[in-house]
Order: sequence, then structure tokens, then C-alpha cells
Amino acid sequence: MHCEVVARLQALRRRGQRDLGVADQVLLPGFDADVGAHLAANDVFVLSSNYEGMPAVMVDALVAGIAIVATDCSASMNELVDGGKLGTLVPVGATAALAEAMAVAADICVYTNDQLTIETLESAS
Repeated sequence: MHCEVVARLQALRRRGQRDLGVADQVLLPGFDADVGAHLAANDVFVLSSNYEGMPAVMVDALVAGIAIVATDCSASMNELVDGGKLGTLVPVGATAALAEAMAVAADICVYTNDQLTIETLESAS
């Protein structure tokens, strides 16, 4: 029974990727116990939830030492990011603010003559 359920879920995942046209852009690997390795391979962790209890994945992202952008979806979020020192929080549902915070986290922000310019990681190196 378990194998049949897993096979059906994998087929749904593949079909969803194909139907949305993102199969070559989005990786949906399924369960992997080694979350830390996946997080460490990225520059930014994004949590876009509407609600979380105590999001353990935030602790994983903090341990991985990568930039964090998240919605303020839990009473514990502000404490987890130490009031903004360890990550950026945006209000739940504020998609434009989330997108902007993601762009800033993925890029290098440089202040020149009191003006903010954003350089991509490639252009800064």
C-alpha cells in the first residue's frame, strides 16, 4: 500500500511540473532526511507560509548560515531572526514585500553617495 501511495504522489508531482511548464526550472525531490546539505547549497532560504506553529525548518536555515527571508507567520518568528539581525520578516500576504526582500537577499546591496544600488553577485565579483 505504501509503495502504491508513493508512486501515485510522484506521478502527481511530475504531472504538476509538466502542466505548469516548470519541469526544467523547479526541482521537487521529495523527502530527504539531510535537509542541511540542501540548505547549505543555497544562498537564500524563503519561508512564505501564512501560518506556522514553530517552524523547525527556520532553525535548520539558521544552522546552515544562509540568508533568511520569511513571512511573519508565527509568534516565534521575530525571536528566531533576533529582531531582524538573522533574517528579514515581511507581513503575511505582502507578496511585493516578499519579492523585494528575496531580491535584496539574493543580491549585494551597495550604498554609494547615499543612494542604494543593487548589484548581482555576478557583477560584484
